[in-house]
Amino acid sequence: MKPEPRSHFLVFGIVALLAACSDPDPAPSEFSDREVASTVDAGGLPADVSATANALSGQWGLATDWSNCVQFGTSAFELRTYKLALVQVQQDGNFLRETRQVCSIVNTPLLGQQTIFPPALVAAIPPVETVSALGGVSAGATYLGGLDVQVFGVQLADPAFDAMPSGPGDPRLVDVEADGKPGGTLFVGKMCEIYVAIRAIAQVTGTMVNVGHIEGGGVQDSTQSTLGGTSAFCTQTYKTTPNHSHNRFVLHRLVDLGIDSDGNGSVDCAELQAGQAKLITWRPADNSRCTGK
Repeated sequence: MKPEPRSHFLVFGIVALLAACSDPDPAPSEFSDREVASTVDAGGLPADVSATANALSGQWGLATDWSNCVQFGTSAFELRTYKLALVQVQQDGNFLRETRQVCSIVNTPLLGQQTIFPPALVAAIPPVETVSALGGVSAGATYLGGLDVQVFGVQLADPAFDAMPSGPGDPRLVDVEADGKPGGTLFVGKMCEIYVAIRAIAQVTGTMVNVGHIEGGGVQDSTQSTLGGTSAFCTQTYKTTPNHSHNRFVLHRLVDLGIDSDGNGSVDCAELQAGQAKLITWRPADNSRCTGK
C-alpha cells in the first residue's frame, strides 16, 4: 500500500501545517540551510562556540520517529515510520556539517499488513549532506537541523523540487536493486510487491539535553510515485496526512552508547540497529492521535 501521490511538495505548506499544530518544539526555519543560517544571524544565537570547535565532531546516531494519519473510509489510522541513520558530524563554530546515511526504515502495520523496505534498497539510498545550527554546546541550547532530502528509485537534478516520475517509462528511474523492476521494490507483508520512487523531505529541531544528546520534534512529508505492482491491493491509493505534532527525534553521540561491538572505534549500520534500544524507544502507533485528522 502507498501514500496518496502528491504532484508537488510545498515546503511552505509544511511549515504552515506545523505552525497549526501543538508541537512543543516547532521548527522556525523554512526547510532551507540558507534560511537556517539567516535565522541564526538575525536571531543572534547566544553562544560563540569557536573555542570548542571540535567538541561535537565525530560519529552520531539519528533516530527519527514520524507520524502520519491514513484514511480508510471514515476511519483514520496512525502510521509511524522509524528511521535510523549514521551521522558523521564536523563542527564548524555554531554549525554542524552532517553527513547522514540511512541504515533502516520500518513502518508500523496498517490493517494487519506491513510495508517492508528491504535492506538492499535502504543501503542504496545516497547519503545526505546538510548543515545544522547550534545555540551553544551546553544543556538547553537550541538545535536547528538542516534540510534532509532522501530520494530513491529516481535520479533528480534538483532532489527537493524536481517533478517526480508519473509512470514506469520515465528515463530518470533507477532500478535500485537491479532486479529488472522499475524504481525500488517494497513488499506489503507476504501479499504482494510494489515498485516505487520516493522522495522524503524532513527537518528536525530540538534542544541539547547534554553535550552528547539532542532531542525534539520536526516536520516531514513524502512524495511517492507508484510504478507498478503485483496486485491491485498494493497499488491502490489512499489519503495520508503528516501528523507533525507527534513527530520526534533523538541525535546521540555514538561513542557514549557502547554499541561498537567489534571494538574497531566506529559503529556500522548493523551495530546501530542492534543497539537501537539504547538510542531511542520507538513510540507505538495509536489511532487516537489521528482523531479528527
